[in-house]
Amino acid sequence: MQEKEDVQKKITSGTSSWEDQAAAGEDSGGHNLRRRHPRRQRRLLLTGLAKAAISVVLVVWLLSTVDLSNLMQRLLGVSYGTLALAGCLEVVAVGIAAWRWKIVLGALDLSTRYGAVFRLFYIGQFINQVLPANIGGDIFRTWSVFREGTKILRALMAVALDRLVALVGLALLVVPGLYFLTGVTDDATPFWILFALVLGVAAGVVLFLALGVLTLPGRLLAVFGLGGLMAWITEASILARAVLMKWRTAIPVIALAVAVHGLAVISILVLAEGLGIPLAAGAAFALIPPVILASVIPISYAGWGVREGAMVVFLGYAGMAPEAAIGLSLLFGGVNFLVSLPAAIFWLGASELRAHNN
Repeated sequence: MQEKEDVQKKITSGTSSWEDQAAAGEDSGGHNLRRRHPRRQRRLLLTGLAKAAISVVLVVWLLSTVDLSNLMQRLLGVSYGTLALAGCLEVVAVGIAAWRWKIVLGALDLSTRYGAVFRLFYIGQFINQVLPANIGGDIFRTWSVFREGTKILRALMAVALDRLVALVGLALLVVPGLYFLTGVTDDATPFWILFALVLGVAAGVVLFLALGVLTLPGRLLAVFGLGGLMAWITEASILARAVLMKWRTAIPVIALAVAVHGLAVISILVLAEGLGIPLAAGAAFALIPPVILASVIPISYAGWGVREGAMVVFLGYAGMAPEAAIGLSLLFGGVNFLVSLPAAIFWLGASELRAHNN
């Protein structure tokens, strides 16, 4: 009991000053974060250009390995009805994901109306599509929550936990697909890759949740002068337990996460049908989740290039030709981009409203 009280004291002492500085718009050195720093701007610009270059190089290289005329013929042959159906599925997925985030916010005592949550989530999706960093939308959501007077750690965890739940849903979606995968390919490599992914996610979540009650890691880090960091990790774990260790919130958020990724897979199946590409549903539910996971790795521009490469690799195990996989990935990415565009209206409208109020 005494140890828990000591940890809580560390949390309190380790966060109050940061929260005060963040509320004042300052960093740990007292510098104003609202000012424009030329070095930071240059660094962000260079990072964005590097990610764009990576995407361009990957896409160009992948396209150089296929027959472009045949690929264009495939893409232009897709009907508007197919594109509309795939787009509708993605819109529904955004709505479900926003509902998932609302439950997470409620578990952290940050309850708000669904309309406001949907607007913030949708704008975040748009930002992820148009900015180089795949976490730009997450930063926007975090700042939006923090701006309402929430502590910085709770605002960060409100978004991080939503991401964590989405990862758990992605891993769970793979599990039934593993059974169908054995009937699609004789190569055991994808099975063991995906099996390792599922185990890794499970182990990581369990370990993170355990950090809220374990004291040994804190003692070890304190030896190296990192006790304050462990206090933050401990509080983050406690917040995570409030979401994932209570059945009333854990079951619905995980179920909704599975539904969101399931709709993405179904959308890809619809597009594959429109392109005339044979793709078994069982194989898709096993092999598409790692493609989705690869696309959010922040090393390219909005996942372009990385997603196409991952699609070639994983759907290749199901016998799909590279040309077909690249076309399917480009079409899926294009649909996602178009679906996110209406969120720009919400974003611009909110900016104009704030400017008018000021």
